[in-house]
Amino acid sequence: MKTMTTRIILILLSVSMGFALTSPAFAGGGDLGWAYNSATLLKQDVRASTMDSTGNVILVGVDDVGAASDWFVAKVAADGQSLSWPTRSFDLNRGIDVATAVAIDGNDDIIVTGYSHNGSNYDIQTIKYNGSNGTVIWQHTYDSTANGDDIATAIGIDSSHNIYIGGYVQDSSGKDDFIIIKYQASGPVNDAPLWDTPINGSADGNDRLMALAVNGSSLAVTGESESSTANDFNFMTHKLNLDGSFSWNAPQSYNDNGNGKGLDVAIDSAGNVIACGYVDDGSRAMYTAKYASGDGTAIWVKQQTGETIEGGSAVEIDSNNDVFVTGTSYTITTAYDVYTVKYQGADPVGGVPVILWQDSYNTTNGNHDVGLALTVDTGGDLFVAAYSNDASGGYDDILVLKYGGDDGARLWPQTLYDLAGRHNRPIGIGIGPTGNVLVGGWSDTPSNNYDFIALSYDAGAIDPPTGLTATLLSNTEIHLNWTDNSAEDNFVVERRAESEGSFAEIATLAAGTTSYNSTGLTTDTRYYYK
Repeated sequence: MKTMTTRIILILLSVSMGFALTSPAFAGGGDLGWAYNSATLLKQDVRASTMDSTGNVILVGVDDVGAASDWFVAKVAADGQSLSWPTRSFDLNRGIDVATAVAIDGNDDIIVTGYSHNGSNYDIQTIKYNGSNGTVIWQHTYDSTANGDDIATAIGIDSSHNIYIGGYVQDSSGKDDFIIIKYQASGPVNDAPLWDTPINGSADGNDRLMALAVNGSSLAVTGESESSTANDFNFMTHKLNLDGSFSWNAPQSYNDNGNGKGLDVAIDSAGNVIACGYVDDGSRAMYTAKYASGDGTAIWVKQQTGETIEGGSAVEIDSNNDVFVTGTSYTITTAYDVYTVKYQGADPVGGVPVILWQDSYNTTNGNHDVGLALTVDTGGDLFVAAYSNDASGGYDDILVLKYGGDDGARLWPQTLYDLAGRHNRPIGIGIGPTGNVLVGGWSDTPSNNYDFIALSYDAGAIDPPTGLTATLLSNTEIHLNWTDNSAEDNFVVERRAESEGSFAEIATLAAGTTSYNSTGLTTDTRYYYK
């Protein structure tokens, strides 16, 4: 983190023998900077969000306009005060049109994909919008050769601004196959993409792509593939070259008793592929696998069999090629919690990944707390977007957490966004150009009239200390100890006795200090520190 010249206040945990916690006095991360809520009469169901290089938030999804539904694209200005331009909608044939994925190219133009009903079935629809004014640069409808239902689920862009669409299409037997489509930046050529590559699983069942990732020389996709047993799906990952040729496939590495599905995928700097999702061996379990770049051999696989980790929703890789996954865990006492884990990037001995840290976050026992998305900042710290549902009959609230990337320390307290009387859920999360944390999502009214929302949080360049402890050394002295999480200018320690009305500064400590002995105490007196 960058060095700060502003002093920070040290907040100390309550300690025994008459010492207590005060309310935090620092201006820390997790503060809500702004919130933008649409307030239209139409239902606006957000399916994906992203942000551009200047911190504008782009949200896409589907409007409910009665008998038909149109897709929409909204761009919330970086200051959170307004839309950059009026919401754009798309209607192919007065049927259902749904935007499912969005990406930003190097010019901050917006590429949206999804599907549209042509009057008989669904076709994949892709549109490139001018990021500055929202006008359409090009649009293309993709109809597979079998003329069945074609659905887009994912999008990626390479360094040359070429566009890759992932999804699934019906083949001549009526079964779904993976599909990957490539467009050049300028759009279709002779009303066609550069190439399209379908992938039919070995059992010739239904195969559905859920996520796609692109790097400089290849792309990876993951999803579900039906086995020879009808309605039995397995976790499946494929790697392709950027010319559309097939590189390798990697099925899940064991036979389970239920369904498995890949939900997210990433590629590290060495070209290795990491996919996460879930499998079912009698109960749902998180499944994460790292596959070798060249041939897809499993470098390691982590299936949390018999544990309470239910599934991985999202994966992210940091600059060291360490792997972060977030999802959901379950215990009888706490119910569903946000589960986040960091795996070491270096290849392990024996194929067992090294867990650097893991955390299950519970808002309140009985609540449903579910991790959905994550992002890593330039300093290696991790931000998780989740939601928390009040099990007593309340609403879903957006929950954003910050973890120290190195040790998994929770650097923020829970940050809940609760638009009164509504369910609120995040869809995507990212880091803005000023380091602020940007979240896109949706809220609804009791009548399910969805609206899109965008949020900006202070990332917390100065994070509070954690792991705070206090040890009584004598009747007149206490030892305070903490973990330093910031590049601060210094620490200030203040103290007051219970009978005193205000705090007094008792020490100014050098940057990086992690302990202090407070002396001159009086017995049978409660002291407060900050």
